[in-house]
Amino acid sequence: MSRLKTLAELVRLPNVFSAIADVLLGFFLAAAFVESAPWAALPLAIIASISLYWSGMVLNDFFDADADAAQRPTRPIPSGRISRGNVWRLGFGLLIFGVAVAWLATPVANSARPGLIAICVATCVLCYDGGLKRTPIGPLAMGACRLFNVLLGAALVTTSEHPWFPLAVWCAASGVATYVVGVTLFARKEAETSPRLQLVFALLIMLTGLGLIAAIPVTTGFQDFPIPYWWLAVAGFGVLIGWRVWPALRDPSPARVQPTVGGLLRLLIFLDALAICTANTAVAIVMLSLIPLAALCGRWAYST
Repeated sequence: MSRLKTLAELVRLPNVFSAIADVLLGFFLAAAFVESAPWAALPLAIIASISLYWSGMVLNDFFDADADAAQRPTRPIPSGRISRGNVWRLGFGLLIFGVAVAWLATPVANSARPGLIAICVATCVLCYDGGLKRTPIGPLAMGACRLFNVLLGAALVTTSEHPWFPLAVWCAASGVATYVVGVTLFARKEAETSPRLQLVFALLIMLTGLGLIAAIPVTTGFQDFPIPYWWLAVAGFGVLIGWRVWPALRDPSPARVQPTVGGLLRLLIFLDALAICTANTAVAIVMLSLIPLAALCGRWAYST
């Protein structure tokens, strides 16, 4: 059991459900523009996304082992529960496996896009973990990981009218990516007292991501969509984000910021559900069912 808990901590198990929701968002939003979609390829894209996400989390611990020894001595590597070499092998093994599975989906999807997008995800993961996270563009690199993760799901669906995704898909992917940029910036100093101005700026970026999601109905052309209720839902989500971050804004200590980051990551599933409800309400409900699973896993392994 202790070994399983160590692995759960390495991969930040509660967060993986948001990666699954990203792929579902991309796939079903793109599928709304075609008569039939390659359903058989969807499980492959989900498996690829999980593997790539886990590789990013594992390699993050590999590259941060020295810093964790000083700031987070209870993490798996500095605590001695797993060797740095094993973490390296696990991280790169997951990365290669994720890309390989995505390429397996290409014959079913009748397109090379899933494999190419998976390579983009893997490249962003390596760039972020390998050094960009310590630079000012680190949050942008993390946002790019999420952008391509949403597009990984959409890449399964091809249409002659939209050879590289409908505009609605781009709005969804960029909205999710921008929100994650904000969350990443919010978490940037989570191991110490965070600058309050940085937290406020991060909140504004998250709300900008929500604004991009809000534009989806304008780009879809779906008929009879209840626009007034949509704006109420968007406004409610904005209030929910503010309610989540308020305790950390009042007290930007690690004890407040770190749980807030975990909550903001779980809100990502809500954001994906909000985005897909413009095209498929049933899928949005399925996505929301992932939230209790993430919360349950959060009692066993932490998110940050």
